[in-house]
Amino acid sequence: MLLKEGKLYLSNRKPVVHEMNILRGIAMLGVLTVHSTSSAVVKLKESSLFGLFNALNTVALFCVPAFVFLTGFVLFYNYSDKKIGFGELGTFFKKRLMYILVPYAFISLLYLGIKQLYVIRAGGTIEPLNVLSKYFDYLITGNAYTHLYYVIITVQLYVVFPLLLFLVNRLRNRGIWLVAVGIALQVGFYYANRYWLHVPSKGSVALSYAGPFMLGMYAAVRYEVLVQWMTRKMPIIRILMWLAWASSAVFLVYVWHELRTGGHKFSSQYYEFGYEAFTLLTIPILLQVCSWIRSMKSRVIETSMTDLGGLSFGIYLIHPVFLLAYRELVPLPGMPYQYVFWVAGIFAVALIGSIVVLLPFYRWAGWSWMLFGVAPSKFRKPATASNQGNAGIGGKAVGS
Repeated sequence: MLLKEGKLYLSNRKPVVHEMNILRGIAMLGVLTVHSTSSAVVKLKESSLFGLFNALNTVALFCVPAFVFLTGFVLFYNYSDKKIGFGELGTFFKKRLMYILVPYAFISLLYLGIKQLYVIRAGGTIEPLNVLSKYFDYLITGNAYTHLYYVIITVQLYVVFPLLLFLVNRLRNRGIWLVAVGIALQVGFYYANRYWLHVPSKGSVALSYAGPFMLGMYAAVRYEVLVQWMTRKMPIIRILMWLAWASSAVFLVYVWHELRTGGHKFSSQYYEFGYEAFTLLTIPILLQVCSWIRSMKSRVIETSMTDLGGLSFGIYLIHPVFLLAYRELVPLPGMPYQYVFWVAGIFAVALIGSIVVLLPFYRWAGWSWMLFGVAPSKFRKPATASNQGNAGIGGKAVGS
């Protein structure tokens, strides 16, 4: 899938789905919110402000499933009406994996280096062979830093995509049951892992997000249903959907509040299925929000979210560096109310700092794709825009 001006650039026979670009930007804000509030939900358990930070942190957890949904949508929207041979498959994997895995390898090396600096500061010693072994292990597991597991999920989705495309193209009935299959796979993997597999990093396995991925697939192959949902006036259905979403959000916030404050500890099934229900309801709700943003007379919000979505892969890779720097340089406040400013500060630094680094690299460094993914053409060096436009693939934005 190509991207132009930070937007989805899809088949000539299909319209550009601007709402998906806005959704990508919103999901990136969700990532920053989760990471910015992570310290507050640990340090403020006794504060009256804990409820606020817990709610922000929990509700923002929609971000990864939203990106997985976008991946499913983009892949199937772009390819579901095409016959792909071995040559096309080779091109597909070469472009997509290269523009994701090369930046992933370099950024993993960066975070491994940062970890070694902490080892040295703590008085430890560095063994080069051990570090090299860790690096290759991190590449496979996505554990070089806490956020990089998403790259592993994306690679898994790319690998199974040709098989899923083959199966979907042979289906006559592409109904909502596709989403039900995704939910069943996700639930099945949860129980299989709970009782038999015991995978330590369950969140790094794509089956943990089968529901959102299949929802994206369904939205792509039944595009007319998606358009109706975003544009038609269906007051009763929408009210019911919003009520269901609000209920799921309140439930998820409550169970996490209890866990984090040392209250009642529920079975893991409550967190698993509460999270699954919340995210699967959040995605259609956010699509409505994106449609409302598109309908506004002012294009400021739409343009901002679209640009943010276009930069999302680079921001995703680099923003933890600014989180680390902020936590090192700005001590945690002593008073609970000061946390509001501290959290706002770390959010702003991570967002603005990432953009300030990315824009000059994208503009003037032709090799910037090796570090941060392919640049959106809007922020790219004009002399190489056409070349990069022909090469631009999913490394340009998370969830593409």
